[in-house]
Amino acid sequence: MIGERLKEIKKIRGITQADIAEITGVSISAVKKWEQDQTDPNTGILIKLADHLNVSIDYLLKRSDTVSIDPDAEDSLLSKYRQLDGTDKDRIESYADGLLENDKYKKDTATIAVS
Repeated sequence: MIGERLKEIKKIRGITQADIAEITGVSISAVKKWEQDQTDPNTGILIKLADHLNVSIDYLLKRSDTVSIDPDAEDSLLSKYRQLDGTDKDRIESYADGLLENDKYKKDTATIAVS
């Protein structure tokens, strides 16, 4: 059930199956089985994954489409945004909308959002 999301987050974070195995304390073959949706990790391992990868369990289970890339960067960006006046906030929103129109950000199954 988490295979697609695990592959996606590995790509985003630049980590390998071996890294996931080390994080969770399981074998690489177990991680491969998760990625192929042959088996699912237990609740404790899901919690470890979510905590270490800075995603929610809902994201891993496809109950949410939002993944946080870098919470410190998000906090910094939000802090700067809050200092802007209404006109500049509108400009930032229009700019973000334009970026998201780019094919690079269009996905069939998940949206990577910075909010």
